Amino acid sequence: MSAFHLSDVNIPHYVEKINSFNARAIEGYPSTLYILADYLNRHDIKLKLKAVFSSSETLYPNQREAIEQAFDCKLFDFYGTAERVVFGTECHVHNGKHLNFEYGYSEIVDDQDRLVANGTKGYLVGSSLLNKGMPLIRYKTTDITSISSDLCSCGRSMPIMENITTKAEDIIVTPEGKQVSPSVLTHPFKMINGINKSQIIQNSIDDILIKLVVESDFNVTEEKKLIESFVDRVGTSVNVRVEYVKDIPRERSGKYRWVISHVPKESLLLN
Repeated sequence: MSAFHLSDVNIPHYVEKINSFNARAIEGYPSTLYILADYLNRHDIKLKLKAVFSSSETLYPNQREAIEQAFDCKLFDFYGTAERVVFGTECHVHNGKHLNFEYGYSEIVDDQDRLVANGTKGYLVGSSLLNKGMPLIRYKTTDITSISSDLCSCGRSMPIMENITTKAEDIIVTPEGKQVSPSVLTHPFKMINGINKSQIIQNSIDDILIKLVVESDFNVTEEKKLIESFVDRVGTSVNVRVEYVKDIPRERSGKYRWVISHVPKESLLLN
C-alpha cells in the first residue's frame, strides 16, 4: 500500500482493505505506521493484529506507543541495510536488537576506523556472509550505535545492538559543539496541539528551521511554546524559526526524514 497517499480522506480505504483479508500482521516505516495509527486512535477504531513490524527509519517512543494502541499488539522493530551486510531484530523483551551473525559480521568503530569496546558508541560496520554475488567487507555505515556488554534476558546468545537513535546526517550540532539526537527533539512537540506534520532542518550551525503542517486550532501561543521548548534543548545561541507549509513530502523511497542537518561535522559520535 502506498506510503504517499495517507490522508484522512484516503485512510478509511486502507482500513477497509486491511480488514477485507483479515490481516494478521502489518509492516511499514515507523512514520507511515504512525500516520495510520494516529487516525485509528483519533477515531477510536481498533485494528487488532498479532504483530506490527517496522524498519528503515528511527522508531520514536511516542510512535511505538500510538501504534501498539491502535493495533492492540506489540511492535517489533528491526534493522537492516540494503547492502545486505547487517540484520538486527527485536525479540519479545524489546531491549535493543539481536545481531544475526549468520547474515553478516558486525563491528563498531570510531571516527578513525578503530574498533571500540562493547558499550561504546561508534559507527556500525558490516561484512556480508549471505551475499555471494557482491559481498561487501567491512562496509562502514553512517549509523551510530553500540554493542551491549550483556546478553539479552530472553536467553538468546546473539549479541544485542543498542537501538540506533540516529543517522550521522540527522544530528543537530550547536555552536558550543553539543550534538543533539533526534530522539531528544521529539519532546518539544509532545505538549503542542494542532500539528499534523513537522520537519526540522538545520541550514547552518546557528539556524534551525521547523516546517509545520498545522490544523486550524494551532495558534501563536502554541508556536511560542514549541520554540521555547526547542531552544531549551539546542541552546539560545541557535536561531529557531517556524515556517508553515501545506505538506512535507516523503523522499522518492517513501521514507520520511524528520531531521535534516546540512552542517558538516568533524566528529559524529555522540558523547
